[in-house]
Amino acid sequence: MVAVQGGAQVRPSISTTLPDVESVSSLKRLGFVNVSRFDSVVRGGGGGGGGGGSGSVRLRSFQPIKAMEDSTASVVNDSAAISCKSIRQMSTMGKSTNIMWHKSSVDKLDREQLLQQKGCIIWITGLSGSGKSTLACSLSRGLHSRGKLAYILDGDNCRHGLNRNLSFKAEDRAENIRRIGEVAKLFADAGVICIASLISPYRKDRDACRSLLPEGDFVEVFMDVPLEVCEARDPKGLYKLARAGKIKGFTGIDDPYEPPLNCEIVLRQKGKNSTSPTPCDLAETVISYLDEKGYLQA
Repeated sequence: MVAVQGGAQVRPSISTTLPDVESVSSLKRLGFVNVSRFDSVVRGGGGGGGGGGSGSVRLRSFQPIKAMEDSTASVVNDSAAISCKSIRQMSTMGKSTNIMWHKSSVDKLDREQLLQQKGCIIWITGLSGSGKSTLACSLSRGLHSRGKLAYILDGDNCRHGLNRNLSFKAEDRAENIRRIGEVAKLFADAGVICIASLISPYRKDRDACRSLLPEGDFVEVFMDVPLEVCEARDPKGLYKLARAGKIKGFTGIDDPYEPPLNCEIVLRQKGKNSTSPTPCDLAETVISYLDEKGYLQA
């Protein structure tokens, strides 16, 4: 260990003669190498490799690991850099206490210039069966063909891993949206066009995700497809199960969907017998919006 007293670095002295093997183990934990190169001095008889009696260990040589020295120096420098002002910047976020934001030397603008695009979130919301995932895939392919980096956060996919411990109760749905919003924010900060595709039925949860980003970086896309059309499609058979009472709290049946009030893009389908635009057509509508707003160039 290294202590700092009055701004000066004080290193404790370490004797080259250690009283027992436990001290050698301690040295190893401190990061010293070559501690296995020692002479056993047997006191009170029983000489040789496996003799009895109380033994002591005389360290022949040791050298501190270089990484340990660098790490120690870094700790000292960092400690000196933390002034009273810095300590006051420690914060509490939720259940996390004594945390501080560390700014990177490479920021969002640098990453956007590297990718030649602007990071943002395309948040696709709508009823189950409205075509959200299909649009997300077409949009991702369209952007990729233009040399733009995009990534999809699909609601079902995220529940396979990140959110697999969440149910479909209201409080878990809110947490599901919050987590995906935070991850999408990281993608946008990395300069990536993040496509979030999930029902996200509650307006307040979507608005909370919007508030995470600067003005204009959250593009809400509403798949405005009537319930009867979505139910007729029923790609996963969930509407049928919900109607039979086998699924409780299903959006559009016994749980509400709150459509956006001021979203950036609305993609409508009037009825099941009307001519519908293709997923590629819908994707082009979104891409045109991104191009117009300057997100496809740095």
